[in-house]
Amino acid sequence: MTYEIDQSGKIEQTSIDTVIAITNSNQYALIFNKTNKRRLVFSILIALIIKKAGIKHKVIIDNEYLGHEKFIAERINKTLEDLKINNLPSIQFGHIGKTSKAHNLARKVGNRKIKADMNIRLEEIGALLLKSKNRLKTA
Repeated sequence: MTYEIDQSGKIEQTSIDTVIAITNSNQYALIFNKTNKRRLVFSILIALIIKKAGIKHKVIIDNEYLGHEKFIAERINKTLEDLKINNLPSIQFGHIGKTSKAHNLARKVGNRKIKADMNIRLEEIGALLLKSKNRLKTA
């Protein structure tokens, strides 16, 4: 018996839900919503910048996803472990205001006034998503 599987909304498209469907005489579909994908990608990007910047101490992350801090911190730590980082920094969440150096840097890079230190390729995110596929849990 042969089954067919198709996807709607690729995993890397964070503005839409991802649906995976399987059919033969039976059918089944699952959905991974765009909000969870965004939190997951945000967590991976935080882990990548921690690694690339060589951070080993306390990190305070702006409250981007209120109520989901535990999920994000766990994902950051799991991703850092996948990246072979042994000394995990302390991760905390708080308000990073508009006068913050980090806010100003992010704004300037986002507005293309200064160049980013690194461009993250889709393949890097995809590889880390695949490494962690067995660890995903619905938040």
